[in-house]
Amino acid sequence: MRLTILASFLASTAAFTLLTPSAIPAEHLSKNRAEQLVSQLGSRHFGEREAASRALDALGAGALPALRAALHSEDLEVRRRAGDLAQQISKRLERDRLLAAPRVHLVFQDCPVKTALEELNKKTHLHVDFRGDDAALTDRRLTLDTGRVSVWEALEQFCGKAGLSEATPRSSEVGRAMASRSAFEGDVIMRGGGVVYATRYRNQPMSRPSLVLVDGPGKPLPTVQMGAVRIRALPPNVGVAGRRFNATDKVLALEVRADPRLQCERVLRVRIDHAVDEHAEILSQVTHANNRYIQRAVIGGRIYSRGYNPSRMDAQYVPFSLAPAKQKSTQLKELRGLLSVEVQTPPEDLLTVDHILKAGGKQKASAGVELKVLAVERRLDGQVKVRVQLTTPILDGTEFRRAAFMRRRMLRAGLGDAAADEGEESPLILVDGKGKHFAQVGSPQFFAISTNMGGTLTQEMELTYRPQPKQGAAARLIYRAPRHVAIDVPFTFHHVPLP
Repeated sequence: MRLTILASFLASTAAFTLLTPSAIPAEHLSKNRAEQLVSQLGSRHFGEREAASRALDALGAGALPALRAALHSEDLEVRRRAGDLAQQISKRLERDRLLAAPRVHLVFQDCPVKTALEELNKKTHLHVDFRGDDAALTDRRLTLDTGRVSVWEALEQFCGKAGLSEATPRSSEVGRAMASRSAFEGDVIMRGGGVVYATRYRNQPMSRPSLVLVDGPGKPLPTVQMGAVRIRALPPNVGVAGRRFNATDKVLALEVRADPRLQCERVLRVRIDHAVDEHAEILSQVTHANNRYIQRAVIGGRIYSRGYNPSRMDAQYVPFSLAPAKQKSTQLKELRGLLSVEVQTPPEDLLTVDHILKAGGKQKASAGVELKVLAVERRLDGQVKVRVQLTTPILDGTEFRRAAFMRRRMLRAGLGDAAADEGEESPLILVDGKGKHFAQVGSPQFFAISTNMGGTLTQEMELTYRPQPKQGAAARLIYRAPRHVAIDVPFTFHHVPLP
């Protein structure tokens, strides 16, 4: 009898355990929680709607399925809040993915510092120079194992063990870097939802200043690291010559550096959200209509350029100004804001045309790209010839110049068409049903190239593909290319000296 009662008790306990929250998979709890919170987005009480929005935002990726389902809700308020939250969370996740810091591992055992410095440059791809008397490093040796860390953490450990420090940029260096980015004339003008590009520019690349180390410990600057991007608040004695600010403004500058292996292109703008001095007085950001350090416009989530686009951002100095406080201020207790940084994504499949052998005359559009298949021919030897009209957003002035160059080449040929440079790969990829690539034969042949004031480039081209051994029939034509996106990098500094 006792054994029967004990067995019944254990069985009921097990059943109860299966129903407790700790026994339910975390993803199921997250899904249920997200669905409950989404239902509260339409609450009659504003406070409940706000609390639900904050909780969903905190859930992050786990809330996205429920938020996307809520986009079809009959409640307008639910649809609006769900759409805003889904966009906000997705943008944050993309930011974290794109700014993920590649890891390095430095190991030195009784190594001369000069030799270690060369290895540091090689492994981190940073442009690190030593400024000072080389004799000071002649007999200095280094033992260090950083573990797998970001390049900025590796640099910090290296300096600490080697007895070096990062030099504060000189005003002349900051001025040269800023001046080299002012290689543009004219402005971006909005007309009817399109963009009119300034056609006057000077083909001058952006300066790529080295990262300078000096002997001895240095005074650390307020620093924030967000993935592979590092932001430092420069001291007030570092000038920002060449910028037009009011004489009474508190002018500061941020140094922005990215891991060179990342496709960080440039800083688009800086926004100060909160600046409070030692007297607890809030200083507001001063904006100027003629502030010309921004060289690109972000319109509808797409980035438009007005001139030459260097291949990659190495370092940029971003000035901003604050209105003076009523009392004399010497430092900011807290400085908080956002930097909008342009990042180039890895190549992605942006558009796919299925059943390509029967797709003649079909047109598809996605992600700002339009592709019209004009003709498809499959030859007896298995080669496939595809003629298309491709329209893509213009991301920088380089594409304008390339289009003009190809048009001149076509006119000189007098044949109405022109070949691309030898060995140039097209972003259009032909694959079979299993996703195996066909080999591109030669270079694309161009028949028409045009640009328009709406910021697009249209190319009519013909491509020939050859099947690999034992490859299936052509199934899909894929347009694969990187995207240029603007992402927000938050920063918070404490105890920032004021000029």
